Amino acid sequence: MAVSGSAVIRAVESEDIERLSQLAVETYVDAFGHTFGASDLGFHLERHLSPDCFRRIIEGDVVLLVEVESHLIGYVQFGAAGVPVEDSSVGSSSAGSSVGDQEVRRLYIQRAFQRRGYGTLLMDFALNHPRLRKAARIYVDVWEHNHDAQRFYQRYGFEVVGSRRFEVASGVQMDLDLVMVRCSSPEM
Repeated sequence: MAVSGSAVIRAVESEDIERLSQLAVETYVDAFGHTFGASDLGFHLERHLSPDCFRRIIEGDVVLLVEVESHLIGYVQFGAAGVPVEDSSVGSSSAGSSVGDQEVRRLYIQRAFQRRGYGTLLMDFALNHPRLRKAARIYVDVWEHNHDAQRFYQRYGFEVVGSRRFEVASGVQMDLDLVMVRCSSPEM
């Protein structure tokens, strides 16, 4: 557990799962709800952000929470990389993950707490976690239209190395996610 000002960062515990799922749904809908049809959004939320899904996730991935005055405001999830890349011509680094590589799968901060440094605090803490610290490469994928997130990860030394298509349950293809990678531990 780490404390910075009024923020506390700690590992998720089983009793946090319901609150984590609620936060995950809220932050995902805030960020991407407008890009989905209602049935596709509902399917995605149930399949990827339900309490049962998070119970499975914490068996293999690390999930860290950030709380302010006991209020859960954000989280980061990371684990072994499994990033398919369709177009490696976008960036200069080699694409495709290897054994030992890690992936930041999600980093979300509640809208009311964004742009206050909590995302940076959470990312700094995650990058100092032994699992990410010893990884040769760390991947993240970012929606091609989320320029703020792209800049956020670029400040940490991530570079675009390719892309992958994001498909919804109906099979309607949506925009691309840019695949970004950070090699070893650059000076910041």
